[in-house]
Amino acid sequence: MAFSFTGILAVFLELARGALIPAAVLLLAALGVAIYLILRRQQFNAGPAVKLAGAIGIILALLAFALTPGFSGASHAQVTSVIDYTALTGASLGFGIGSAVVLYPFLQLIFRRADA
Repeated sequence: MAFSFTGILAVFLELARGALIPAAVLLLAALGVAIYLILRRQQFNAGPAVKLAGAIGIILALLAFALTPGFSGASHAQVTSVIDYTALTGASLGFGIGSAVVLYPFLQLIFRRADA
């Protein structure tokens, strides 16, 4: 059976249809906060927010690595080949990095400089 990219996107759309609108709203809010941060970058201290966003991203990546096979009804015992582990690791890293990038603007608002 041959798989097409369009077919894979159609299956993903059916799987994630309920989460598309909330995800779009969250991404637009993160984009708006990011633009605000860029315009007022002197008022913010990036170090603590980057560390916290990175830590949360790592934790979410590890959780995604542990829980992702269960979403398809599989277990880690059924993840056996290098391709399976590569896909699982890539998806987990992507989820962790993506969540850190989306969370960073909101966390940055918490870490304002005291002198600004």
